Amino acid sequence: MKAKIIPLDSFSPEPSHKILLDTNILINLFYPTNFESVSDKYATLYKKLLTQKSQLLISSVQVSEFINKCIRIQFNLYKEQIGCPNLNFKKDYRSTDEYRNEMNAILDIIKTQNYHILTLSVS
Repeated sequence: MKAKIIPLDSFSPEPSHKILLDTNILINLFYPTNFESVSDKYATLYKKLLTQKSQLLISSVQVSEFINKCIRIQFNLYKEQIGCPNLNFKKDYRSTDEYRNEMNAILDIIKTQNYHILTLSVS
């Protein structure tokens, strides 16, 4: 079956629809770095999907992408905050309390939103 790309403005979800949102849309919805820039069109779409009880799908690869992108955002903010632009992610950041706190917050987002989304395993 060929995927169909439809402009957001003209899409009307139905309960029978199975929807796979791009990871960047998920980040925009659930982990915006600038709350003023959250796209209204994505928020409106998400609300319509939930209202219509459309089936939302996400792959394990997308979950990984979401986590990695969000923790990298926090790493960059951390480097700016402490004034050390040359920190190494694995060597210098992953052992910090800041990393653990931010990672737990990101995982909480996934757990909280997961009841709306069916996770697909990729074999």
